[in-house]
Amino acid sequence: MTNRFLILFFLLFLAVQALAQQAPLGPEYTERDRLRLEGDSLRFCVISDNLPADYHRELATELAATQLLEARIVEIDPPRPSEPLDYRLFLEEAQLYYLLANDCEVFMGLALTSSLSRWDWLLTSQPYHVSHSVFVTRDEQLTKWTDLPLDETIGTRVQTSSDIQLATYLTGLSENRRWKRVPNYNNEQPLVQLAEGKIGLALVWEPAVVHFMEEHEDAADFRTLPTEPLGSSQLQLGLGLRSQDSFLQASLDTAISELEALGILDELATRYDLPTDPLP
Repeated sequence: MTNRFLILFFLLFLAVQALAQQAPLGPEYTERDRLRLEGDSLRFCVISDNLPADYHRELATELAATQLLEARIVEIDPPRPSEPLDYRLFLEEAQLYYLLANDCEVFMGLALTSSLSRWDWLLTSQPYHVSHSVFVTRDEQLTKWTDLPLDETIGTRVQTSSDIQLATYLTGLSENRRWKRVPNYNNEQPLVQLAEGKIGLALVWEPAVVHFMEEHEDAADFRTLPTEPLGSSQLQLGLGLRSQDSFLQASLDTAISELEALGILDELATRYDLPTDPLP
């Protein structure tokens, strides 16, 4: 009996030792401990080459200042270059998780959509910038996009909510009452096509229109039109954090509200030519 007891005790001891040696702390935890000891800065990941990059760098500085911290901007070069005049972020879930685990506490410029809820490790802030898509025309007589002659073509930025709504709307029309829709992979292409007279309308993100008109003299006569009867096509940009940082999320939500109340969000949006809608 004694021998059996000793053998059992020895096996249990080995099992405990084996468990203690498994799953060592990854770099995200050791790095976080080091930052907690520093306590004077907050790291923000910013996609380096998309349209709102400069806006995000300055906004990060303002957000950090509300926490009495210094903003450390971590420039992120995406796996492939961002499309011209675009806000999109070409990162897979694992890539975003790695960045938040190792390189920064806060990720700037997440498009806040319901699809993010499937990532249970991710927290998002309230939106700090809200914008929308618009129709763009050169026709001075056109007051509604639905008055566009049927022999004209509409260019769009593909895979946006406004493009999907337009495609659905056109599908519901009889074939002889339907405009031709030409999807493009960025906001710049349909605007170039409009400037060259190849299409009659472009449906793109409004800030892209503003920046395109600033850079192209041949776009001086561009006019924007509302998207009705299509539904809302708002784009809400917010912050991304890991689920363990719920206290920081709450603090930054408060900071966003404070910056809005002080008019700083509108000031930054104006400075960087990003037309903005009221925050929800």
